[in-house]
Amino acid sequence: PTSKSASSSAGTANSGESKLLQDIKKRGYILIGSSNDAPFSYQDADSGKLKGVDIEILREICKRLGIPDIKMKVVDFSNLLVELNNKNVDMVVDAMYVKNDRLQVAAFSDKWYQEGEAVVIPQNSSIASKADLKGKTVGAQPGTTFYDTAQQWLKDGKIGNLVSYDSQATLMSAVNMGKVDAVITDGIVAGYTLSQDSSLKLKL
Repeated sequence: PTSKSASSSAGTANSGESKLLQDIKKRGYILIGSSNDAPFSYQDADSGKLKGVDIEILREICKRLGIPDIKMKVVDFSNLLVELNNKNVDMVVDAMYVKNDRLQVAAFSDKWYQEGEAVVIPQNSSIASKADLKGKTVGAQPGTTFYDTAQQWLKDGKIGNLVSYDSQATLMSAVNMGKVDAVITDGIVAGYTLSQDSSLKLKL
């Protein structure tokens, strides 16, 4: 299951609003941290506007709370909760699994969707099942649950090598260019990326 993490603030004013919410309203916008991956939370390359299913949900939340605008700081996924706890962003808006270690450092909203991992391979790959990954080089993005899964596969001898990539874009590019035999990543993001980018000769 996945959800978004949100920062909390101790103490409330007489209005019942936290100091954080008051500060955001005074500033005129909420600053979110995101790894900028479609289709959840991303900046459209052409228009520069924030888009994605999570952005739509956040817009409605901001409307109800009286927050005029949303701005995004793009952060590597592995550093999102660090940025949140360093108060460099007000909220993390990204596909993020709810895990016990993350619950120790961030408050999460209710979960609103569930998803699983996907293995992405070149269209002409001979890999037909998970068993075929034995001895193969697999890429994954540190900080994600999928990287943890790949590390376990490596430990169990189910893959031959694990290579780190710092973003979804570099991950997909690596498998597309044959730098790795396969990548393990977010199923929804992978499916969306392949449907939108015809230059990627890849399949799930």
